[in-house]
Amino acid sequence: MRWRRRALTLVLSLFTVGVLLVPPASANQCNSGLAPHFQRLSLEHGLSQSVVTAITEDRQGYLWFGTQEGLNRYDGTAFQVMRRGESQTGNALLDNQINVLVHGQNGTVWIGTPRGLAARNADNPSLYRPAIAEPWQNAHILSLITDGSNRVWVGTTRGLYVFDPKVGTTIVWVGDGGKRLADEHIRALAIDDHHVLWLATAKGIHRINLANGEWFDGVLLPEANVSALALRDNKRIIASSQFGLFESAIGADARFEKWSLPLPSSKVQAMLEDHDQRLWIATDNGVLIVEEDDVCLLTRDATNSASLSASDVMSLHIDSQGIIWLGTYAGGVSFWDTRNARFRQHLAPWRLPKTVHSNTVLAVLRDSHNDLWFGLAGSGLVRKRGRELAHFPLPGIDNNGLNATVTALLEDKDGALWVGVFGEGLLRLDPNRRQAQQFLPQPDDINTLSNPYIRTLYEDHSGQLWVGTEAGLDRLIEEAPGRYRFQRFGAMLPLPYQTISTEVVGITEDYSGQLWIGGQGGVVRIATDREQMTLYQHEKNNPSSLSSTAVTAIRLSSNGDVWVGTQEGFNIFRRSLQGDYLIARHTRVNNLPMGSVYGILPGSDGDVWLATATGLLRQNSEKNYLVQYRSSNGLPTDEFNQGAAFLSADGELLFGSINGAVSFHPRRMAPPRANAPVVLTGIRQYDQALPLPIGSSERATIAVDADVRVLSFDYSVLDYSEPSRNQLRYRVAGLHDQWINLVRSNTVTLSGLEPGRYRLEVQGAPAKGVWSAQTHFTDITVRSPFWSVHMSYGVAIASIVVLGGMLWLSYWRINRHALRKAREQASTAQQQTTMLVQQSETLQRSQQLQIDAMQQQEQELTELRQRLLDAQQHDALTGLPSRRFALPLFTELALTSRQRGLMLVDIDGLSVLNELHGLLGGDRILMQFAELLTAACRDDDQVLRWHGGTFLLVCHVESINEVKMLCERIKARVLQHAFMLSDRKTVDLTCSIGFATWPLCMNDSEPGDWQNSITMAEEALFLAKHFGRNCWFGFYVEEGGSLTARMQTQRQMIREGVEQEWLSIASSITLPVDFLSIWPRR
Repeated sequence: MRWRRRALTLVLSLFTVGVLLVPPASANQCNSGLAPHFQRLSLEHGLSQSVVTAITEDRQGYLWFGTQEGLNRYDGTAFQVMRRGESQTGNALLDNQINVLVHGQNGTVWIGTPRGLAARNADNPSLYRPAIAEPWQNAHILSLITDGSNRVWVGTTRGLYVFDPKVGTTIVWVGDGGKRLADEHIRALAIDDHHVLWLATAKGIHRINLANGEWFDGVLLPEANVSALALRDNKRIIASSQFGLFESAIGADARFEKWSLPLPSSKVQAMLEDHDQRLWIATDNGVLIVEEDDVCLLTRDATNSASLSASDVMSLHIDSQGIIWLGTYAGGVSFWDTRNARFRQHLAPWRLPKTVHSNTVLAVLRDSHNDLWFGLAGSGLVRKRGRELAHFPLPGIDNNGLNATVTALLEDKDGALWVGVFGEGLLRLDPNRRQAQQFLPQPDDINTLSNPYIRTLYEDHSGQLWVGTEAGLDRLIEEAPGRYRFQRFGAMLPLPYQTISTEVVGITEDYSGQLWIGGQGGVVRIATDREQMTLYQHEKNNPSSLSSTAVTAIRLSSNGDVWVGTQEGFNIFRRSLQGDYLIARHTRVNNLPMGSVYGILPGSDGDVWLATATGLLRQNSEKNYLVQYRSSNGLPTDEFNQGAAFLSADGELLFGSINGAVSFHPRRMAPPRANAPVVLTGIRQYDQALPLPIGSSERATIAVDADVRVLSFDYSVLDYSEPSRNQLRYRVAGLHDQWINLVRSNTVTLSGLEPGRYRLEVQGAPAKGVWSAQTHFTDITVRSPFWSVHMSYGVAIASIVVLGGMLWLSYWRINRHALRKAREQASTAQQQTTMLVQQSETLQRSQQLQIDAMQQQEQELTELRQRLLDAQQHDALTGLPSRRFALPLFTELALTSRQRGLMLVDIDGLSVLNELHGLLGGDRILMQFAELLTAACRDDDQVLRWHGGTFLLVCHVESINEVKMLCERIKARVLQHAFMLSDRKTVDLTCSIGFATWPLCMNDSEPGDWQNSITMAEEALFLAKHFGRNCWFGFYVEEGGSLTARMQTQRQMIREGVEQEWLSIASSITLPVDFLSIWPRR
């Protein structure tokens, strides 16, 4: 603790001089690189007044602002203003001036005014006035705080009392009826982790132990007029007074020590610590930010719209998202997302050495000495050591390179620094940075540099240096210590590449040792022999090609993928199992073109960071998000430069831009928010506002008449990082299931709803987040017209009365006739019954004996018949059902509507095994293969031995992807299994698989003939055998397809179906473009 305090004291002492010397241009950037970019809210946004005296956040996520002209609730879109005497405030708000706001753990917002206390519960939109005991009901309130029991402590000009809303009691602690203090104006309150309440007055600080209700002895800072309190890391407390700032550890033996920090004003109006343990000190002449290694002052800059809206800051609040809110005098509200502090800016114009005339960074590097190097456009090379900036000379270049353009930087494995100077060749600075060696092209020497215009530098795994120039690619070879020669590769590049441009702007090496280069002519993959080259360019109407031929950046990912940036987006090269490379494109951000990608660096948790002309992009394919960061999020500018990207050894990322550079550690960046709440803020019938249902924060219910043709619903996303960039989307269950994005709007308008029930679902996404999993539901009931409902009721009642009368009359007539007839038949029936009973008993005894004999014979015949059937329908060798079992099996399966996959699996090379090892060895293979297939399938799947070494699998699937996954699993298991030919000899086998779905399309109401699917599976198996074995092919029809007049499945019809694209083909291998022309015919 002591060393930290001494270090901070030194920083504060240095700050004394810094405050006086820092020029006006630095009003919103700290020496540490912290550069808050404030957003503003004022009268034009709906705020009731520009003097903001208090700020808090409720449990739902709404922001509350107190002004001298009423209470304001903010939802990120609009303000709801509450003033004295209005319907929502009633008599609860006796004064429009709000002095202090605080929220409790139970969701209650407490409002302190010069005329007493008001409150608002989370589930009730109206304010109410708590039952405070006299004479405290109308006391002038100066401070508020809530404790862990949801009690509210109220500091007033007459003392201190605590109100318990559960029981409605008021207990006086300071003032009439409580303890008397030298000064009873309770200006500030704080509760620490030890349950100690701190009271700030004009005559010092007092403390109450909330655990036992006892006062601590003595007064702290008895001569100080304490105006504000703040807790730091829950271990220290800061107090402000007319004598400056004081700090004390929390505990019974608290003792304040004075900070040697000169304040811009003696009037400290608020203090707080943010989530990153920065201390914010609000005064009437700006805000001080105190960090571990820096102190800086923020004030209003009339020329900078991103500065504070006013220097007189009256209130502070840090919300649950980490956004700092500053209420100002006459400037409204300024707010900044402190999570953007992870971005640190470098080379601010006001900090550049006098000889540096540009801060456009074209290359950036952090070397092994932890020095930062910046290559500038027209201003040479700048080194940053700690916080010291130095213009570094480049020997051998005009004016020592102070006006040169540095386009590439690299530190090799020996610690030497290589500097690429545009038009001046290549320089090598020794590890001590004291001696320089320059390399320039010589017209008559091919062993020199090919071109003086350097674009990029790269060191491969063997330590060889590769140089990308405007004339191509050069390799630097060290023949002896200090003696080098160049090998030129420009003329060896593919001719289509050279036709467009010979320049090389990016180089990387993959894990197999292949070199990848990129430029205006595309991407070239150079094999390890450095002779064989493969060119990749953009191909029209081919989504599997590059998004653009003009390549701007290239880098290897940690998993072996090659990342390529082009002028039209981001591309990923991924190697397939067959050894070729597949290209995946990413070309859009929020439905807008991504544009040029100038730099690519890996982040954490699978993130990829892309530098563009519209900011930094954070892309993650696995988690399916793409987030954009701009100057409003803490970047020095939106426009970054090509090639100016560097990954430090500790994971720090650095990017160069047209306005300096930015650095950050990606693991410290907060993940994109995925749970931003969406709230319903208004309902309108045409243009007439309707009252919001109670408790409509997550779900609302509304009922309207059928003559209401237009309903509008207003929503807000409670995320304030950049409210103007929040997004909304909706869908209506009962009308459409597709999500519809709202473009620059927060209103969902529904018109022409027919009578019935509907459910409106709305989701939101913040500026730096993804679509929220929290969906707001609004249940809408459109009632039927009055006349149609009552006429229907009348017709129904009349019909019931008439029908009831007719039924009663028919019943009466039938019943009278039946009764008379029944009496006549009763006596006759009695006589016949006695005789029949006797005959029946005799007959039953005889029949029972015959039945018992027949049942025994039938049981024996059934058992014999079943044994014969099993012997016919099962394979004697493997015990699996045979081909004869197919007809009853498919007849039974046809009764269900589930889709199945029919897979023919054939052992490759079985006939050869039979010839070499005999039929006994082949039988062993078949039995093991049958066991392997049975183990690879699910319990409800069926395995049949079809013929020879071919087996049929019948499996239930939900999609075609399940069939593909099962094929891959079977193929892999066969390949990994060691088949036993004898007790000492094993053999490795492969299999070929052909499949088809049955029915072929889910849209078909009838399953169709299963033999059609078997025929397609046989053709697929034939293709698998033809194209090299150890693979699979399959046929299926896409969802939404139709099989009308296409049910003939002769093999020539299968090929025609694929050509006509109503039949799809799938394969584990990549099919050539001319596949149809080489389709084998039988």
